[in-house]
Amino acid sequence: MGLHKGQTNSGSFKKGQIPWNKGLTKETDRRIRKYGIAGSKTKKELFKKGLLISPMKNKTHSKKVREKISEKTKKAVNNPEIKKKLIKSLIGNKRAKGHKVSKKNKIRQRKLRLTQKFPRKDTKIEVIMQNKLKTKKILFETHKPIICCQPDIFIQPNLCIFCDGDWWHGNPLIYNQKNLHSIQLRNKMYDLRNNKFLKKRGYNVIRLWESDINKNLNKCYEKVNKFLIKLRLN
Repeated sequence: MGLHKGQTNSGSFKKGQIPWNKGLTKETDRRIRKYGIAGSKTKKELFKKGLLISPMKNKTHSKKVREKISEKTKKAVNNPEIKKKLIKSLIGNKRAKGHKVSKKNKIRQRKLRLTQKFPRKDTKIEVIMQNKLKTKKILFETHKPIICCQPDIFIQPNLCIFCDGDWWHGNPLIYNQKNLHSIQLRNKMYDLRNNKFLKKRGYNVIRLWESDINKNLNKCYEKVNKFLIKLRLN
């Protein structure tokens, strides 16, 4: 028997009828919360067992599809409303404010975070610096987890190199330090904290600006080489 207009497979829902879960969220309704948890748990178990497989596994998008995704992403990022949402998400979720995380969970989160590579893809200036070191036959590691952070480039025994974007880290030669964006202020705070932490534990820290790498790569390399000579002499 075929379906009537405005009827679903269950045969219970009709056009114009209000769904039972309309306007309900995990925070306001126990049933939604219960179904959400149960659904996510079963999916995770099925993925682990290999019974549920991602439709994109071992597949890649065609060049045309990638170009379309890229165009849509660029349009979305240029949208002022979406820009505001992105900045808010970078600064932090307001709902999470005031929520206390146990010491045990904090340690667990730090360990898990250190095993992840940030960013997933090396930035343009990181690649430029890496290629320069390769031409000089200097061995290095990228994004090596060191307790508090991941240096962009790490050279044994204890040299940490960070390639900082001018805007993201608020280059004082370009940006007025009294009028920085909240994201720039946050990054500068993290940079100072990481520098202090690494130096206390016997690491040497070099920070290279994006504009310096792009305009005067040899000068940046000389800065690194001076440190390496000192380390060899010691």
